[in-house]
Amino acid sequence: ETVYGLAANALSAEAVARIFAAKRRPSDNPLIIHISSLSMLEALYPAGWTLPDVYRPLVAALWPGPLTILLPTSPLVPPSVTCGLSTMAVRMPAHPIAQALIALCGFPLAAPSANSSGKPSPTLASHVLEDLAGRIPLVVDGGPCGCGVESTVLDALKQPPVLLRPGGVTYEQLRGMPGMQDLQVYKKHFVDKQLEAVPTTPGMKYKHYSPNAEVVLLDVAGWFGPAPELRQALMQHTQVQVQQLRAAGIERIAVLTTCSQAGESTGLRHVAHRAGQETPASSGPEGAASISTASKPQHSGVSAEYALGSLEEPGVVARELFRALRLMDELGMQAVVVQGVGEEQEGLAV
Repeated sequence: ETVYGLAANALSAEAVARIFAAKRRPSDNPLIIHISSLSMLEALYPAGWTLPDVYRPLVAALWPGPLTILLPTSPLVPPSVTCGLSTMAVRMPAHPIAQALIALCGFPLAAPSANSSGKPSPTLASHVLEDLAGRIPLVVDGGPCGCGVESTVLDALKQPPVLLRPGGVTYEQLRGMPGMQDLQVYKKHFVDKQLEAVPTTPGMKYKHYSPNAEVVLLDVAGWFGPAPELRQALMQHTQVQVQQLRAAGIERIAVLTTCSQAGESTGLRHVAHRAGQETPASSGPEGAASISTASKPQHSGVSAEYALGSLEEPGVVARELFRALRLMDELGMQAVVVQGVGEEQEGLAV
């Protein structure tokens, strides 16, 4: 329900090594362990082990779902999964295919995103093949990902609890749970260089989620005012960025816009093709091409424009972002101007 994952037996050092090899992933970047039931989690620990009390209401309310929690490392899990740390990251996915696959295996699966390390995460099966064809034996196509961003990673073994990676479960959801009133967000409420040097969860140390094109993010955190005024200001700032990029000699520039009205369709709505270039099939909703290449963009001087959603719908924007970034690489864009959203709800993960 988050992004496509590259899975292997979490209890086999040999299988886990193949994940790192296929992704070309640094060996000190830990993996998340995926389970299909609480009994599978309990089987990783000595008899009598119980889930820490702080996690019980969270697991009851938010599992299965896009929430990863840090737990003491199991003696059955090889050090390559945890990078030798004293904690391990665990979650129970909600997607029925993932649930069934783990249950049929009968053991937990270690599974980072199924992309080349550093690239935008895959939200379509075709994205996995673009990155890993020839390096993995097969892809299970479960359709477009409903969430589109990674799972939220929570360390509640610390006090106060720490949200290490924003994702599909929002800060607001967690803050409303028992024991989470003092929840802190890493890099928003505090920073820890030692934690970055020895990360306890993926995405904290290395460059990640990056397309080939240069990316310019227009951060709207702290912007206030009625939505129409915010849209107008965002479009003006975007046009300035486009003009600066063109003045620097960059010709193929794309805009990923959040200036749509709430409820409007998402996807590629303008592209100026090079000779012989075709629109990729992953350009529209549900991965289907659905645009007229002659449609007029909202911003002048751009070669492509993709509607991520609206400022009022951060969950929609989160779902579309990785797909849009990958598409811009397919279209040969040299620079991408991304209009941001506020940090409320799923916007924090964007």
